[in-house]
Amino acid sequence: MQKKEQRKEQAFQLVVSAGEILLQSGAEIFRVEGTMKHMAKSLHIYSLETYIIANGIFATAEGEQNLMRAQIKEVSTGDTDLGKIEAVNTLSRDLEQNRCGLDEALARLESIRRMGDYPARLLIPAYGVGSGCFCYALCGSAADAAAAAIVGLILGIFFWLLRNWKNAKALKTILGSMLVTFLSLMLLNRGIGSDLNNIIIGGLMPMLPGVSFTNAIRDFVENDYVSGLVRLMDVLLTVVSMAVGVAVIWQLAVF
Repeated sequence: MQKKEQRKEQAFQLVVSAGEILLQSGAEIFRVEGTMKHMAKSLHIYSLETYIIANGIFATAEGEQNLMRAQIKEVSTGDTDLGKIEAVNTLSRDLEQNRCGLDEALARLESIRRMGDYPARLLIPAYGVGSGCFCYALCGSAADAAAAAIVGLILGIFFWLLRNWKNAKALKTILGSMLVTFLSLMLLNRGIGSDLNNIIIGGLMPMLPGVSFTNAIRDFVENDYVSGLVRLMDVLLTVVSMAVGVAVIWQLAVF
């Protein structure tokens, strides 16, 4: 009986940890709730009750002899990581289709948790390509797109160097937007590009919290007003920080 209870406890912790990884990786609230319930059912936990907000998970489950398990998880908000979200969803589907057991699921979840950031050789060029393409898509010239791509590459290197600043998102955003504006002015003064606005906008595009804004709206649609408001405030803070960084360099350039 004790071993059975221990296995139930491990299953419960697996479900809660999976929800924590999803939430920390930027998944929508309804996705977190649905995945947790699917995993719980696959692990024969039929009494799972959850209450999830943007930065916390409250979960309870009934055990043997009417014993109750409860878990409260404070979840720090992080950057959107679609790789981790997909990996947890794949694990959930494998559990549901009996393609893996509890021990394998625990090992896979721990591996997912340890997944690091994308390597620099992929992340930094992505900043450059994204900046250049967005600049061109927003009616910038080829020269403007090239300048924005250079700005994006340098921005990617800058953020890579500051990747360990986990709790300074607003400061990183302000510094990043200041760097984008300064580099755009420098390139334009050297004859690279012709429209300052297009170059700056292209350089800023990788910093825009588009996925977070979409998730906030989806939370509102799903009646998760608290989570939607938290995510929306995070989006507004990011946008304001970007505006502050651009304004500081712009004013310094004017004077």
